Amino acid sequence: MPKLFFCHTQLKFVLFARDGVPMRKNLWQYSAIALLLFFPLLAGAQPAGKAPLRQILRQIEARFQVSFAYDDALVDNIEALPPAMDKGLDAALAELLGGAGLAYDRIGEAYIVLKTSPPEPARLCGRVLEAGTGAPLPYATLYLKGTAAGCSSDEAGYFELSAVLGAGDTLVASYVGYGAVAVPAKDFARQPCPAIRLSPAHTELTSVLVKEFTIDMLERESGNRYRFNPQRIPTLPGWGEPDLLRGL
Repeated sequence: MPKLFFCHTQLKFVLFARDGVPMRKNLWQYSAIALLLFFPLLAGAQPAGKAPLRQILRQIEARFQVSFAYDDALVDNIEALPPAMDKGLDAALAELLGGAGLAYDRIGEAYIVLKTSPPEPARLCGRVLEAGTGAPLPYATLYLKGTAAGCSSDEAGYFELSAVLGAGDTLVASYVGYGAVAVPAKDFARQPCPAIRLSPAHTELTSVLVKEFTIDMLERESGNRYRFNPQRIPTLPGWGEPDLLRGL
């Protein structure tokens, strides 16, 4: 019986007799036998194709003796590659769920709750400058409108802010003596870091008339005698004091 050697990487088959001399007799017959022997090895080496996520979860449940809890809408119409099971449960779940946009929480040893992966926080950066001169505005206040996320610029007017952005989020920049500016937050999640320019705020105050009127509250009649003007009594600083003289 000839010895059969084959190299599966190049699909070359060489037949040798017992004395080591190559044989060409019945080459097709031996080639067919070699293919029959080699095909199962080749098929086993190829990775498995995608399968419904729900089906893969059942396989993991049977393998690791756990139970999954999830909303059907999370796994419907999702297909994934079966993960490697030999690295443990956590590694298998990380490999399986990472590409599906899902995460999980462990409850005890036997229960796993699937959930949607939280969005990754965005890194916002920029500089706060004076609109006229371009000088940096140190320690300016910046915050995402409607949220608790905020920061202050450094001495060079530079700032960084890490936050989860929603659709239409607004970044507000303010500085003492300058008008606040609101800009789309998404514009500051790109490189290079853009600038926010603030202009001085001009505020017109209402007129205030200050009139000195207590001088005519007391009228001197004669000697050491004084007379109060009753109409001016409510303007005394101590109005409401039981002893009227203590309010003078």
